[in-house]
Amino acid sequence: MRLALIAALAMIVVGSVRAELQQAATAATVEGFIARVHVTTTGRMPYRLFVPKRYDPAKKYPLVLWLHGSGGIGTDNLSQLAGDQIPGTRFWTTPAAQAKYPSFVLVPQARSGTWLSSNGAQALDVLEKVGKDFSLDASRIYVIGQSMGGLGASSLLFERPRLFRRAQESGRSSTVHGIPWRWARRLDPCF
Repeated sequence: MRLALIAALAMIVVGSVRAELQQAATAATVEGFIARVHVTTTGRMPYRLFVPKRYDPAKKYPLVLWLHGSGGIGTDNLSQLAGDQIPGTRFWTTPAAQAKYPSFVLVPQARSGTWLSSNGAQALDVLEKVGKDFSLDASRIYVIGQSMGGLGASSLLFERPRLFRRAQESGRSSTVHGIPWRWARRLDPCF
């Protein structure tokens, strides 16, 4: 009897949590991140975009492109912001950070695979679209990634070195195109 009651309660809790996650995924905004989907001939890429609270189209703003680790893979347009992705995605969106450095934060979601696949190219397409929709400072575009996203960040830097002011990875020790990552960083001041 007790075991059946505990199992029933567990199912209710799990169902409730799942419903809350689904509701949050479809919400237009989660902690300031607007839900969007970019559609191209190669497919759909869900992404979240944080827009500075006092956005002024007459000013130019920096943008941080955050590439999630494998825990963010999916199509729910939420996993790339949740769990172990929270510190990386929220670092630039705190009131203190935004007061000092108002900036956009773009968080695309890879459907499967890695950022070295078509996901990386689609992320660049999303970045280009955001650049057309908002007033960005092209000299202050940063790409940062965690784990799988760190490898993607360094790969994008090698593919498009003039696009990004700096790339940074978190949670990986790797080589990119045969070069140790510590040499892949472009060193200049940011934030």
